[in-house]
Amino acid sequence: MRTSEELKSRVESLTKQNPPAFFQLPEGHHFLVGHLMEGSGFLKLDGVSVTLAALGSGATLDAQQLGRFFYVTAGNLTLTNLCMVNGLAQARQSARHFHRQHSLSTKS
Repeated sequence: MRTSEELKSRVESLTKQNPPAFFQLPEGHHFLVGHLMEGSGFLKLDGVSVTLAALGSGATLDAQQLGRFFYVTAGNLTLTNLCMVNGLAQARQSARHFHRQHSLSTKS
């Protein structure tokens, strides 16, 4: 997976009936995701389990000061070896949004 457009399309095409999905991002790749922000964030997850992982020195998601990274209403999100930079949120909110039925785990 080489582009932020491809990443967004593949993750958001998942449905609740899909098994947990694993996406490996290229080592050292810098994904510019700000231009793909829609309302609540770059990636919206609702009832799916997703792992985003990069090997070696990791990969970077750059929100370009244009919004938040994730909006998770239900499901699980695991991030491994990812650096998130330049994320924005409204006052008193996080650059990552999770409702009650969620799980976020990060690994390095």
